[in-house]
Amino acid sequence: MRVIRVSILMAMALIAAAPAGAQRGGWRLLGEREVNDRVDRDVIPVRGERRFSQVRICVGTQAVRFYDVDIRFRNGGNQDVAIRSLIRPGGCTRNIALTGRGGRDITSVAFTYEAASLRRARSHVRVFGR
Repeated sequence: MRVIRVSILMAMALIAAAPAGAQRGGWRLLGEREVNDRVDRDVIPVRGERRFSQVRICVGTQAVRFYDVDIRFRNGGNQDVAIRSLIRPGGCTRNIALTGRGGRDITSVAFTYEAASLRRARSHVRVFGR
């Protein structure tokens, strides 16, 4: 009985440690990258065909300063979003509404960023869609 309680408590702790964007609201993980502490640009390809009306970007253990996000769509279009803000560890950007009716089919999300860490620590960036 005690083993079951400990297992349940451990599972609850893991759920609580996940970024808020992943826990509720129907958010689906589209992709992730490990980022470093210099100004850089990364692209996260999005596999599959599914329509999304919003995206959100969450960061892991170190703060990340975002400058620009470029969301590419299957029809060849794109949406450029200026974020220009520091996202603290465990935090997420605002919900970014995608233009167009009925949702958009995302092929990739490119972002320009700088991890705001000391001692060259790395952080994880995760992109969610719903």
